[in-house]
Amino acid sequence: MEGFEEHSNNCSDSKLSAVAKVMLVTDKAVFGPGPVRLLHHINETGSVSEACAAMNLSYSKGWQLLNKMEEGLGFKVIKRFHGGAGGGKSELTANGKLLMEKYEELEKRTQNCLNDFFEEIFSDLEQWVDEEE
Repeated sequence: MEGFEEHSNNCSDSKLSAVAKVMLVTDKAVFGPGPVRLLHHINETGSVSEACAAMNLSYSKGWQLLNKMEEGLGFKVIKRFHGGAGGGKSELTANGKLLMEKYEELEKRTQNCLNDFFEEIFSDLEQWVDEEE
């Protein structure tokens, strides 16, 4: 599922639709569109620093997000390998990869349900007229 910004930027027609933003929460937000993008970038680059740069996110803010995410979820999402001659690296844990997959499946199914509800509820939208006419 695309976030609102991505959806509005990629929309070639102006047909009205609904977009869902899926968040995993406890008593606070734990995981959502931003964190899943961060994990994707880490998975692609093997680097928290590069992932943060790709998202225009400060390195310290990225680590803060990762630490809060892991604390809220109760498990590690990345393995940290401390630097040496070649510098450090990071990779997703098995749980981190599974979380991304399951979250994206939840996003997809949520959006599909929302699309169906929207079509049902707003099926007569094209019949609506401007009240000033």
